[in-house]
Amino acid sequence: MSVTVEGDFCSLVNKLMVEPRVFFLISSGIYLISSKKDDKFNSLIACSLTQVSANPPRLVVSINKESLTHEYITYSKIFSVSVLSIDTPKKFIMMYGFRSGRTFDKFKEINYKIGKSGAPIIIDNSIAYLDCEVDGTFDCGTHTTFYGKVIDAELLKVDKPMTYSHYIEVLRGKTPTSAPIFIGSC
Repeated sequence: MSVTVEGDFCSLVNKLMVEPRVFFLISSGIYLISSKKDDKFNSLIACSLTQVSANPPRLVVSINKESLTHEYITYSKIFSVSVLSIDTPKKFIMMYGFRSGRTFDKFKEINYKIGKSGAPIIIDNSIAYLDCEVDGTFDCGTHTTFYGKVIDAELLKVDKPMTYSHYIEVLRGKTPTSAPIFIGSC
């Protein structure tokens, strides 16, 4: 059976009788997704990232169409993923998840390097990174899913990665309304 529902997530939940808390049980990490447009860099927090292929190595990440990082990835066709440590401070996560690169330079006081793709890679609070070239997209309504061919990856230090569950339950973090996991007050 196929059902088409117009409107926001809460409308979908109400019309299909979907239990919204189930979406919080899907295990995910907290990552920094970075890209560039000409000589400008931007980054945002994402939890909707997964590996989809081992050979060749490929990832998919879902990015809100209204974000500056979406604009940069669409323009440059490159992005990097910084895997954050479980010890990453909440304030650091919030700087990338709740502030827009349109009004705030997220790279001003941060350690980063330029990857093989040309994308900026944030090193601070990162335990690993993946450097990707976009080799496909899928329109998901409010978000675009970018398929990334991994052209480089490095383990920076051995540590546990930050998870969405740890961010919410231990750090008492919030979810921006632009996140694909945001459910609001259904």
